[in-house]
Amino acid sequence: MQTFEFGGMPGHVSEQTLELEDRGGKTRMEIHVVFRSKAGLDKMAKTGMKEGMDGAGSARASLSGK
Repeated sequence: MQTFEFGGMPGHVSEQTLELEDRGGKTRMEIHVVFRSKAGLDKMAKTGMKEGMDGAGSARASLSGK
């Protein structure tokens, strides 16, 4: 678990947890982000966070060697 405060949004801290699970030769990665307020969530969403997280597929391909 770690905390994260985006430089462009001082005071809006989120808590992030990364979980890795072995699935018989493959690894499942799950990221949870908890915002302390709806305002913090809304501000982060406007920065393109969702689109960045959707790009995790390219990380998946890199890790799998494809």
